Amino acid sequence: MGNNQGTIILGVFATAFLIYIGYNLLANISPYTPVSELLELESAYNVQVNGTIENTTVLENNTSIFYLTDGKSKVKVIYDGYLHNQDGLKVVVVGDYKNGTLYAYQILNKCHTEYETGGE
Repeated sequence: MGNNQGTIILGVFATAFLIYIGYNLLANISPYTPVSELLELESAYNVQVNGTIENTTVLENNTSIFYLTDGKSKVKVIYDGYLHNQDGLKVVVVGDYKNGTLYAYQILNKCHTEYETGGE
């Protein structure tokens, strides 16, 4: 009976460990967020926002400023990189949202079959 009890305890610990690992994996997944949902948040870190680029301006230091829209709302994006003639391009912007601005550190071109959300 002692050996059977040890097997049960080991099984309980293994199950708890798998649940812990699964929870942490799901908690760290960053879903694609539409602009209108982003604007409802006070701040967000490592957020992936999908939308269309509008009104791109490139500053002298190659910082790009543009607006990202989902057709309903717009958010100002500051990207420390050069974007030339990208207006109308569908993208996923990865960055941190704070003080009403999305500070981008990565911009991914959007394929028509990828990055889809319910509203598009």
